[in-house]
Amino acid sequence: MCFPPAGAGASAFRQWRSFASIDLALVRLAGREARIDEEPPLTVDAALDEVSLELADDRNRVGLFGLCFGAKLAFELARRFEAQGASPLFVAVAGQAAPHRSGATSSLSQLPDRDLIQALAADGGIPDDVLAVQEMVALILPALRADLGLAERFTYQPGVKLRCPIIAIADTRGAGGDEDRLSTWADLTSGGFALRVIDGGPMFLTQPSRDVVEAIAAAAAHLA
Repeated sequence: MCFPPAGAGASAFRQWRSFASIDLALVRLAGREARIDEEPPLTVDAALDEVSLELADDRNRVGLFGLCFGAKLAFELARRFEAQGASPLFVAVAGQAAPHRSGATSSLSQLPDRDLIQALAADGGIPDDVLAVQEMVALILPALRADLGLAERFTYQPGVKLRCPIIAIADTRGAGGDEDRLSTWADLTSGGFALRVIDGGPMFLTQPSRDVVEAIAAAAAHLA
């Protein structure tokens, strides 16, 4: 089950369907793509409620992957499963430091549209093909702003470590955090940890490549 970055939808992983050798389930949150007319979730719990119900019968048979803020959603869903007596196969994360080490939260969601777009573009948070089309930018801004607000309001609550492994994927360019920041995820599991460093390419934070899938699959097999 794949959680996209802030403001994005299932299309962030559209390339994966052509080469992933596993059943691929994509999180489709309200407020984007086919659900653009729905109000986006305002809390992490609200974002996870629907996904949790969808996976109710597969909690012990699913691996979770989250990109950027989606990594925190994947982690919090795993915590919810474990509180219910289940455990996913693994949690894989990319482009995001562990929630207990994420540091101060920015206030990007409060910026005017132009400043927000510039800030995210400079950090690789909006794909170039979207930036090139003003109408597309205007279309994604409401969900993007809502998700950033969700991230800014999120507060990590310490708890029992996960029993499942955590796999962290770092980019050689340091996009979304360097190896030191990504390695902090090891603190949150008793089930094993793997850090893989790959060349994620220029779209690592928005449309992860085949190398990400292969790194996750290899690490999961090693930790099984």
